[in-house]
Amino acid sequence: MEKRKKILVICPCPEDIAPAQRLKYEQYFNNWRENGFDITVSPFFSDRLQQILYKRGNTVEKIYWVIRAYIKRFLEIFTLHKYDIVYIFLWVTPFGFPLMERIFTAINPNVVYDIDDLIFMRSLNGVNTKTDFIKGRTKPFLLMKRAKHVITCTPYLTEVAKKYNTAVTDISSTINTHTYQPVNNYQNDHKLILGWSGSHSTAPLLYLLKKCAIGVKQKICFQISSYGRA
Repeated sequence: MEKRKKILVICPCPEDIAPAQRLKYEQYFNNWRENGFDITVSPFFSDRLQQILYKRGNTVEKIYWVIRAYIKRFLEIFTLHKYDIVYIFLWVTPFGFPLMERIFTAINPNVVYDIDDLIFMRSLNGVNTKTDFIKGRTKPFLLMKRAKHVITCTPYLTEVAKKYNTAVTDISSTINTHTYQPVNNYQNDHKLILGWSGSHSTAPLLYLLKKCAIGVKQKICFQISSYGRA
């Protein structure tokens, strides 16, 4: 019997929390398992930190959970050799210089790096500017350079990645067509409901649509739900 291979998934959020993670790779987990891979998911943010991360206050508790997350990543260094593939989504740790990324890729070079956002660019929308200076903007470039393969999702990201790595594949974010089926029963007799998935850092951009609603007879109701499981 062929030995099953092991994949360690390094990601920011717990499983089934972040839309980006669900659309980029989580929905393929069953397929990976059916094809002989065992998957270990290791998020940086704990369930508790995820709950309080975007709420005001709880500063001491947030610091506590971030420190715990860094300790967790440090201890993972001693387990990296057990995995056939280390699948890194966005970064290993969110802040500062790419020290942990250097260590991870040095110990286990069998890295697949998945990037779906321009996290190497400074904030242009005025959101989270207070923490902008400590975010690890250079981490993606190091991971692109050291990974065995880079997965992108837009032509621009692909163009950037190819400056650092020749093994780049553009895989657009997708939805599960077995779960989400197109319907054609629209009637213009009720409020217009827009479905959107994203994060708190980009949620304020939704309010730009309010300007578009001026002069429109049909009322458009805005309500941004909590960033969590859906």
